[in-house]
Amino acid sequence: MRSLGSPARTVTEFLVLWLVSAVALVLTDLILPGVRLRPTPAGGPFDTIPAALFLALVYGLLSVTLWPLLVRAMLWVGPALLFLGVFAGNWLTV
Repeated sequence: MRSLGSPARTVTEFLVLWLVSAVALVLTDLILPGVRLRPTPAGGPFDTIPAALFLALVYGLLSVTLWPLLVRAMLWVGPALLFLGVFAGNWLTV
C-alpha cells in the first residue's frame, strides 16, 4: 500500500490527475462523434471545460469509493468457487 506523502504532494497529485482526466474528456469530445459534453451558455472555444472538470471530479470520486468496495465484495468469490468445485467434484466421483 502506498503511504501518503506531504499534504502539498497529495494536493498536487490530485490536481494533476484531475486536470489530465478533464483534458482526456475534452479530447474525447473532440475526437469521437457520439460523445458530447454540454457547453456553457457563454460559448467560445473552451466552453466544454467546466463540464469536463465536473465529470472528471465525479468519475474520480466514484473510482475512489467504489473500487475498494468492489474488491472487498469479490474476496469471497474465490473461496466460494473452490467450495462449489470440490462439492461438484465429489458429487461427480460418487
